[in-house]
Amino acid sequence: MHPAFCTTSSSVESSSGTYVTKGQKRRIVPARSLLCYWAVQELGFSRVALAKYLGMSPPGVGYAVERGGKIAREKGCALIES
Repeated sequence: MHPAFCTTSSSVESSSGTYVTKGQKRRIVPARSLLCYWAVQELGFSRVALAKYLGMSPPGVGYAVERGGKIAREKGCALIES
């Protein structure tokens, strides 16, 4: 797993790894959305590959990318690569 995925959860108060869980759990959705946004927009992952990894549909990843972008702008979250 890319190091960026490991730090996503801390920015939205979720435990590491829970964003891979299926379902619309309120605590998980923001973390998963940021993960999708950064993976697709910043790291160049395809939506289809990410959808398979997360157990989501490609359109679901698309919506998550939009939500993640909004969350990143509103909360000032940024991807930090080490």
